[in-house]
Amino acid sequence: MKRSLAMIIIGLLSAALLTGCGGSKSADKGLKDTTATLKEKTDEKEMAEDDKQDEEDPSGETEKETEKKDEKAKKPDGKSLAQRMAGKYSYHISDEEGTEEFLTMDVVPFGDNLYAFCGQAMPEDYESLSPYTFWVSEFIPYDEDEITSTDGNTVTVNELCFSIMSNAGMYWNSGHKGTITLTDDGLVFEGFENEGFLVPDNDDSRLFLKDGRVESAFPNLYDGKGNDELEGLWILDRKGGDLYIQFAGANMYMYCKDPGSEVFYAAGCCDHYKGSFDCLANCIDSGGMPFELNCDYKIDGDTLTLAFSSPDDVPEKVPAKGEYKRIKDGHAHVTTMDEVEFTSDSF
Repeated sequence: MKRSLAMIIIGLLSAALLTGCGGSKSADKGLKDTTATLKEKTDEKEMAEDDKQDEEDPSGETEKETEKKDEKAKKPDGKSLAQRMAGKYSYHISDEEGTEEFLTMDVVPFGDNLYAFCGQAMPEDYESLSPYTFWVSEFIPYDEDEITSTDGNTVTVNELCFSIMSNAGMYWNSGHKGTITLTDDGLVFEGFENEGFLVPDNDDSRLFLKDGRVESAFPNLYDGKGNDELEGLWILDRKGGDLYIQFAGANMYMYCKDPGSEVFYAAGCCDHYKGSFDCLANCIDSGGMPFELNCDYKIDGDTLTLAFSSPDDVPEKVPAKGEYKRIKDGHAHVTTMDEVEFTSDSF
């Protein structure tokens, strides 16, 4: 009986082992099938992700978004052509005897109006270029869209010159027409027939190179904190040309362009107090010769009242007292050649 029971137990154990071995083969086969299926799905997912990455950059942008960013990167930083042309430039001249000279200009826009403090300088120490003779060039555009363009680099202008050193400050002549092109190296002037400075008499173009050694049109400007409530652009409406005053940090700019006369453009630094300021400035055509102003001010909303306490020192274009309105969009009028008026008193 005991032997029979033992045989039964051994038989059951053997059957269980045989069944277990058969189950393992089946399980292995099932596992292999499942693994293959999962691998196939994973491969499909990876292929889909690869296709998607072809349309996206590593930052996760789509191809279209990347194209937009690249196109934006090619464009300037939103500044107008007049603003991008601002800076100092020179042209080097050497004659057969080795005498050297530099033609210089500091281009200083006001808004999108383009002006330059020009001169001729001898290289005394090669570290700075101070002109021994100087004048102002007004580059008046024919088309406002060219000078205000944020992606164009060429403007057609009429160059009008005047100087306090000659002709009693009046224009030399009715001007010269030509084009100015902004390049990575500087400014290219073309045309300007018989002008002699921007373009040589025996050629039709001249490249003025960027040159930080050139004397500044406004040497009294400096970086510093200004008055927050004065900050911005203000305008005084009147007949002829409007008078603009702009406060930018520690500096003040004064500007007026009458249709029939030379530009008035002055700038300098201010010391601010409560309800008043002092200013040390110069006009663009003065060769750095300064003048001082003392002024009381009052602000009521968008109205600025200025009262200069030293009227004898105030430039002719600036009234001793006046009410100015804030220009919220910050834009000054652009003068074009169709607005310029010449009379017998202009030259």
